[in-house]
Amino acid sequence: MGVAGRPEARDEYQNYLPRVFRMIVENIPARDVKNYFIQVETREMELPLPFGRSEQLDDLLNSLYLARELILETASQATRFDPASAATEDTLYVDWHS
Repeated sequence: MGVAGRPEARDEYQNYLPRVFRMIVENIPARDVKNYFIQVETREMELPLPFGRSEQLDDLLNSLYLARELILETASQATRFDPASAATEDTLYVDWHS
């Protein structure tokens, strides 16, 4: 987000990130998250909107929403471990709880 060299700005962004992540998890449209970022930067933090910031946010949000989809896809494909199906000729199941 362009704050790596400014610890005071990083600290301030920390206050807003939980809402951003919640918006992404809840699949709020990216344009609304982008508008929230811009509002925080310009109104709350009183920073000027730098040239190219809109495109930076688009790239950042595309990456975050892609990561969200990958996480959800992976989670939906995950299955619970079934010891009965694990005991095949090719595997050895060890019951660590006994």
